[in-house]
Amino acid sequence: WGPHCWVSYDEATFWPTVWKCRNCLVIVDDGSVTIKRDKDLIPVFTTMRHLHHRLLVVSHDASDFTPTMRRQFDTMFLFRQSPDSAEAWYNVFLDADIYKCAQLNQYEFIKCQNFKPVESLRLTL
Repeated sequence: WGPHCWVSYDEATFWPTVWKCRNCLVIVDDGSVTIKRDKDLIPVFTTMRHLHHRLLVVSHDASDFTPTMRRQFDTMFLFRQSPDSAEAWYNVFLDADIYKCAQLNQYEFIKCQNFKPVESLRLTL
């Protein structure tokens, strides 16, 4: 990662450090394990931006987040999802093309951004 990065596997250390810093890219891997719909983490999604952080969360499914957390996403790269998960993301981005994610093939994904049309993309040629 380089000397400018800090990696932690200890959430008890990670979150307090994030709140003490400013202007960071905060990457949270495996939201199903680290976020787990934990309501105590809602401020990570709703107010952490006041520290000028950017949050990137890697996760498997919309159900990993509370509705309040999901509503804070402004950009999402969405690979194949279940119809229920597609419905949850539709309720955030309000674009019916999100439902295409239930039919995606390997390497295909869609990019969702607030106030922009959904884009269909592919990782490989």
